[in-house]
Amino acid sequence: MRNFYFLFFAQMVSLSGSVLNSVVSMFWVYSITGSLSGSILSGFFPVAVYFLISTFAAAMVERGSKKNYVLLGEAAQALVFLAFFVMAKYGIKNIYAVYALQGIVGLASAFFSPAMAAWEMEYIRDVYRKMAGKIHAAMAVLNLLFTLAGGLLAARVPFHYIFLYNAASFGAAFLIEVFIREPARGAPKAEVAGRTRLLSEMAEGFRYVIAEKPAVFSSILMLSMINMFFAPLANVMPVFVKAGLNLGPDAFSYAMIASMAGSMAAGFSVNKVGRLNISMLLLFCVVDAGLCFLMYFLTGLGALLLVMMVVGFIVSLMTIAVKIEVSTVKPEYYCKVQALSENISGLLVPVGIVIMSVLAGAGGVRTPFLFSGIALLAVAGLVRLLIFSGRFGRILAAQGSTASGGI
Repeated sequence: MRNFYFLFFAQMVSLSGSVLNSVVSMFWVYSITGSLSGSILSGFFPVAVYFLISTFAAAMVERGSKKNYVLLGEAAQALVFLAFFVMAKYGIKNIYAVYALQGIVGLASAFFSPAMAAWEMEYIRDVYRKMAGKIHAAMAVLNLLFTLAGGLLAARVPFHYIFLYNAASFGAAFLIEVFIREPARGAPKAEVAGRTRLLSEMAEGFRYVIAEKPAVFSSILMLSMINMFFAPLANVMPVFVKAGLNLGPDAFSYAMIASMAGSMAAGFSVNKVGRLNISMLLLFCVVDAGLCFLMYFLTGLGALLLVMMVVGFIVSLMTIAVKIEVSTVKPEYYCKVQALSENISGLLVPVGIVIMSVLAGAGGVRTPFLFSGIALLAVAGLVRLLIFSGRFGRILAAQGSTASGGI
């Protein structure tokens, strides 16, 4: 467990830079473009690159050293933020360079995320179900503190100094992780030793989750439809705070803190809520729609904070539940199934980001929230109709009998 705690500490060091970046980056991009749609679209590139290659990346990670891929990810992100530092310090306003660098962040994350998750899981697999909520709550607390610091700094410190800290945080995490010993691994199976087996391994993870975790698969498909219209609103939020409420980075950090508070509450509550199923996801879908309508009409910071707290709670409940279920798969499938769950649930997020950027540019920064609310109600209605249909209902019933109906 000692190595896990060191690794967790290193992750928190790099997380401090990631959170600061999430607070200030969109405001910096908006200062470059002066465009609502251009600023929102900047979130498209890391997400699109991540989902395009993450399944391939997870299969690569599964075959190699998790530590090496984590170190590569830390180093790549440190270099990207050094480039942002240079651009911000010397006033280089090249939005296409920003898009390209964000794409590199997505590329690094595609390898870093499954590698870090698998590396941590090697230390705590047997106790993860008990620790998941506490780990999530601890990360939420740290996120809250880093976000508060980010909001205060962003209102008082030039952007380039924050980017320099981001680079330093990833570099420091790299140095800590270099000295953490990775658990010994058994020799790889002969049939997966060559590169020609890589695509077969990716398909093997897909077949495994369908055959062994059918309820998980159907619920993740439902999540992909919810995320298409709800997740991209995270890219709209900074611009909404700036252009819709006429507030600054400090107000946006308060909104993120409220979301983190809800996330922390979810971490403490997840064991009491029970396992998610399609019916519960339908309820979340309707609640998400209601939150979108509230966002469309709200005008004050106080109302925004309340809405964001509920958003953090709901999103975190779903996230923790998926992670808990994925942690139960066979170790040799972990990276592939984790990447697959992220891929399917986030499959349509890049499309959603493009839609939101077009809507914000054409109808104003509030329009994406109205559109998402209507779309989420339509998704809930469509899924409900499918459940009532005979064939789909029988499939769900069969899945419920084999997998307790939850994720």
